[in-house]
Amino acid sequence: MIPLYEKWPSRVFVEGKNRRLRTDFASVLHALDVLKNEEFSAQERAAAANTLLYHRPPKNAAEGVERALAVFISEQKNASDVRTMDLLQDSDLIYAAFWQSYGIDLKRERKRLHFCAFLALLDGLPDGTRLSDIVQIRTAEIPAPNKNNAQSRAKLLQMKTRYALKQTEKERR
Repeated sequence: MIPLYEKWPSRVFVEGKNRRLRTDFASVLHALDVLKNEEFSAQERAAAANTLLYHRPPKNAAEGVERALAVFISEQKNASDVRTMDLLQDSDLIYAAFWQSYGIDLKRERKRLHFCAFLALLDGLPDGTRLSDIVQIRTAEIPAPNKNNAQSRAKLLQMKTRYALKQTEKERR
């Protein structure tokens, strides 16, 4: 959490230099996507993400990526937390929710909207968007069966299956 009286972060100290970050949400999301791509080696992923995150990338790509992501992503979530949304899988829903709720065209703002602002707006999306409806379905508890709820349980299970997030290779293991 960054207090309202402070600027969003735009620089990070790496290899003895105060380096300027690419702070737009599109660059950070692209870097996060690259880091998940297991078709490439860890070194290749770090090098590509490093290039996406900095105007002048540090030589030590792994350290550069680690420092940049520490600025952008809070470590508040536990690994045991259940994913309710995926920034890539739900990208169309996120786009629609931003348009509906804030009048923001994310395609138009992709190089201007700071990643921290994007996360704050995403976290603050109100009920009534398709994204919030689907997240609600994903997180809904399935009630214990009784003689009156077979139909509603079946409907909820069907909706959970329909809107379930695809598991990553790492989650499958």
